[in-house]
Amino acid sequence: MGVVPAPVEQDPERLRLQTDLVALTDVERELARLDEALDGYDDVAFATAQRRIENGQRITALESEFARLRERHWELVREHGDAEAAVRTARKARDRVADELARRAEAKVLTHRLARVEERLSDLRERLRDGGLLYRGRREDRRELRSAEDERQVLVSRIEDCRRRVHTVSEDVRKLDDELTAAQENAEAAERAEADTRAQLELLRDEILRLHAAGTADERDHRYYAECLRRGLPELHNRREVLRGNGRHRAALRGRFHERLWWWGERARETRERRRSGWWASANLVTAPLSGVAGVPGSFDVVLVDDAGAARLVDVLFAVARARTTAVVFGDLAQPWPRVRPRELAEVPEVRRWTLTTPFAHCGVHTPADAHSHPGCAVLDRQYRFGAGVQALAGTIGYPALSAAEGRETEIVLLDTAGEPVERAALVPLIAAEHAAVLAPDRERVESWLDVLRETRTVDVGTVSTVAGHEFGTVVMDLTGDDWRDRVRAFLSGIARARDRLYLLADLDAVRGAELGTPLGAVEALRMRGGLSVRRLGGQVIPRQRRQSETAWHVTVHPRQPSDGTMTG
Repeated sequence: MGVVPAPVEQDPERLRLQTDLVALTDVERELARLDEALDGYDDVAFATAQRRIENGQRITALESEFARLRERHWELVREHGDAEAAVRTARKARDRVADELARRAEAKVLTHRLARVEERLSDLRERLRDGGLLYRGRREDRRELRSAEDERQVLVSRIEDCRRRVHTVSEDVRKLDDELTAAQENAEAAERAEADTRAQLELLRDEILRLHAAGTADERDHRYYAECLRRGLPELHNRREVLRGNGRHRAALRGRFHERLWWWGERARETRERRRSGWWASANLVTAPLSGVAGVPGSFDVVLVDDAGAARLVDVLFAVARARTTAVVFGDLAQPWPRVRPRELAEVPEVRRWTLTTPFAHCGVHTPADAHSHPGCAVLDRQYRFGAGVQALAGTIGYPALSAAEGRETEIVLLDTAGEPVERAALVPLIAAEHAAVLAPDRERVESWLDVLRETRTVDVGTVSTVAGHEFGTVVMDLTGDDWRDRVRAFLSGIARARDRLYLLADLDAVRGAELGTPLGAVEALRMRGGLSVRRLGGQVIPRQRRQSETAWHVTVHPRQPSDGTMTG
């Protein structure tokens, strides 16, 4: 837990610290120069004058557009009137010709009369033929027959005339109907164009009135705006705001650099004394779990607390208090938070403050963005353990801080239990031959796994918080009977420990019906994208051959901080 480092040559570090202090001083001098140059400058007044000038320019452009649209609107109004007049003319012509269609009804009436005359003629001819030459009334029948024949001839002539005229009028009416339809379409198009143009005119009028109400620039605004631009004051103001934004923690950084410079001086003094005395003190290293810190006597030059993301604040504070010069709190925000049992204790204010609060939260670091902006944090934003599939799972749940290693492939396999009892023994041949871990959601399932794997020395079994180690070749996540929605941080920590292979043990139907944003929902999203393979737990599962040569990855952390106040790692 505590470290007393061996003496090393610190001249390069002192040079970097002095360079950083000089950079901070240059920034402060630049801010002072900008404050002097911007004395009397009001950025709000400049923005107001700029807005008024832009309003005036916008009004000029809109008024020109309004005049053009108004001329166009008048033309469309005339076109619409002409189109309506054409419709009325076409309708009258069509109505006049349509009156001739009454001949069709007349022809129908005449046809009925002709049928009755034909019947009379038939009766008269039959009577004349059957009565002979001497029957009484023969002369009257012959007279009536001649009259009927004359009437029939007249009716036939009139019917033919009506049909001829109806045929001619029908052609004219069809043409006039087409002309009327075209005239109506033109009138409707002209009406729509006129309505659209009128709506645009109303919008332009409202915008012009709004800009006038917002205010337009006068001569003073133009003079003030031009003078500010001539002196470059807006650019200087923006530069000052950027420096102020980047230097929110400038005072803290200066204190930190001074402290490190003093520490370097102390270490250099001790080194010189040891060299003069002709002996070197060997480095002393003491390691202990947080629960055993109380049993370690004395204090230390440097204290390093690992896995602080899951540690209790009281334990970390007790360990940090043992450091004389430097304390480093190292951990991951994705680690599961501390828990207490029974759960009712979580409502006690003292327990929430000192037990359930992590050291990161105590320092105001809740998200990766907080860590990047905090002056006391050095952020290692890349790691080289798992592949893109694990990164996709974490990103779907809402933790995009995990980044996949280039060239690393982590095989992800969903072992489908198909709703049947879990066959834990089927996994023993797959994980017994290599360094692996089985992570269960609770102690009850841990005991079930221990019954099968108790004799397997190479496999660690437990919950995410009880299994020690940051990296395993194979990790088995037991997702049966628990969707881990209340254990999202534990799920993230568990999948991040898989280097080569990640087995997800779950019911495929439960995965398909999982909600978005939950661990099972993230598994379903990855399955839909083809990022994992699905196999039956009871079937033959053969993992892929591990690559013979794996690339060695190295992480180098530079302690130097840039002059703008940000930390690099």
